[in-house]
Amino acid sequence: MRRRDSMWRSQAWQVPTTSGPRGTGWNELWVALRFQQINETSGREALRPIAIAYLERVVAFAFADDEIEQHELGQLS
Repeated sequence: MRRRDSMWRSQAWQVPTTSGPRGTGWNELWVALRFQQINETSGREALRPIAIAYLERVVAFAFADDEIEQHELGQLS
């Protein structure tokens, strides 16, 4: 059980760093979550710190140049 959870969390961390918060990577991640019979609430709890870290990076880069462009705002919604 721990190994499965660890593998899923590792995959969860890789998705936002490679493909962002949308797209096939996220879809595949949720399919894996269901396949491994991980409760959705537990999955969301595990994803929360990952999502916050992703948002912190996006916001930091968006504000780094003191100019917020439309495509940068689109990444936050």
